[in-house]
Amino acid sequence: MMAEQSQLHGQFSELPENCSNARYLDIQAKKLMGSGSFGYVFEAIDPHTGESVAIKRTSKSGEYVSREFEVLDRLRGCENVVQLLNIYYSKNEEGKVVQNLVFEFCQQNLEEVI
Repeated sequence: MMAEQSQLHGQFSELPENCSNARYLDIQAKKLMGSGSFGYVFEAIDPHTGESVAIKRTSKSGEYVSREFEVLDRLRGCENVVQLLNIYYSKNEEGKVVQNLVFEFCQQNLEEVI
């Protein structure tokens, strides 16, 4: 699924400066961690650091970043929130734009912690 990624120039606005498609173009998913009504979560390896990350892939609607990204971006640095590392866009098998939120990888889910 990750092989179809491509850069999308000029179609999305209001991305923070530290967010870049180029960093994740060659990322490889290790395994599917979960799925739901809105998308999938994969464990992957950051090609630049070699560290595990979690990537949440959801369909993109509209030309601006999602509300989910805006909220998570404001919560960066909060110790009780899984940290959002980056965002990038790709296209799925049908050619539709997909939003990819890159998070720090956690060994346990919230249910296991509680």
